[in-house]
Amino acid sequence: MKLASAFAVPLFACLSVSALTVLPATSAVAQSYTATYDVSDQAGLLAALKVAQSGSLIRLAMGDYGDINLYNRNFGAGRVTIASANAAASATTERPTFASLTLQTVSGLIFSGVDVVGTAHPLVNIHNGSSDIIFSAVRFYGNSINQDPWDDENTGLWIRGSSRITIFSCLFQDLSNGSFIQRSDKVTYMRNTLRHTREGLNLAAISNSRVILNHFHSFAPRYGDGEHPDAIQGWTTNETVGLTNVEISSNAIITGGDKAVQGIFIRSQTEENPEGPQVVHKSLKVAGNIYFGSSVHGITLGSVESADVRNNVVVASPWGDRNSSERAADGHSSGGYQPGIRGYSGRFNNFSRNISMAPIGGDSSGNRTENVDVYDVVQKAGVPWTNILPTRPTTSVPAITSFITLAGTTYATDSIGVIRTFGYGFYTERVTVTLPRAISAHMK
Repeated sequence: MKLASAFAVPLFACLSVSALTVLPATSAVAQSYTATYDVSDQAGLLAALKVAQSGSLIRLAMGDYGDINLYNRNFGAGRVTIASANAAASATTERPTFASLTLQTVSGLIFSGVDVVGTAHPLVNIHNGSSDIIFSAVRFYGNSINQDPWDDENTGLWIRGSSRITIFSCLFQDLSNGSFIQRSDKVTYMRNTLRHTREGLNLAAISNSRVILNHFHSFAPRYGDGEHPDAIQGWTTNETVGLTNVEISSNAIITGGDKAVQGIFIRSQTEENPEGPQVVHKSLKVAGNIYFGSSVHGITLGSVESADVRNNVVVASPWGDRNSSERAADGHSSGGYQPGIRGYSGRFNNFSRNISMAPIGGDSSGNRTENVDVYDVVQKAGVPWTNILPTRPTTSVPAITSFITLAGTTYATDSIGVIRTFGYGFYTERVTVTLPRAISAHMK
């Protein structure tokens, strides 16, 4: 171990490395580091973690760091950052790689610019009272990186029993399931992409959290095995509370093609037993989301109290015009229906300024104002598509510009639907870009 003097050097400057080198205090775009440790293998990383203090940076050279398990560690309010030494890495640049990461009762830690690849289930497990954790520009891959999740059986991320967790601009690919977030508080799941998976994001018993600006596309379920994928699902099985004070906004769920994927589907399993105690979801904001696909459940909220559902766009891909449950014998494709927005078994729910293929459905009480129905082949009624939206796309993953309310129309003047485009999904591997933004998005 080599100690250095106290003058500052730029973040990710070119420096000679040993197995573990302590370098001077380091300046960064988002924060200043009190010490920097350059490491090149798992042994060096574990050694650095033993001595790193709050505010330190651990820079990883390219290589395989295997399985890392951390237990009962508090790195302090200034956090310890573990990041790729190549902060300007592109999509084709080799990155430090882990087989799995387990954080149990760990606080004050950041991972940025690394890959987690393998068969571990899950690849990353944050649980048992962990807090103040940030992941940015991290790529989660199953063992076979081939854009085919049929040969992958693991989940990318579990967050359970934890608080103040931020997952920012990360990629989930070639996985059975993207992410599970359960029994946790103040989670930010933002600017991530889930693609080539069989299931998306599952939420249970979380509070004061945000799911915003994510991109879901190119799912490939095993329909022959009874899989019915959701981009975002909320449930209550074995829980005593539902989702509470959760925002689900400005997500792009773009699932054209021959595979029906449910968009935002939130329900309570206790409604199946009306004699028993009922668990409900409370105070949800579902706003500015775009769903393009062929499941009837574009946005469905069941057993929800006090939801604000506004300015969403839920429209059918051409596959949804089939209006049929017929699917391929090999299980690779599904039936297709017209999607809609529905609320049932709920109360005090506001549905306003949404665009959908049919009138807002369900029996939930509350206001329904200024919603617009686009013509669909089942109802054979509604506003013609091109009166309110650009030309209907025919590709599987069109850009969201296809779903922005046409400027100059009365619908745009009245702020119906999504009025302007927005950045969404995983957008860069560069630590210098994503890490400051992730820290800014992190909840206090």
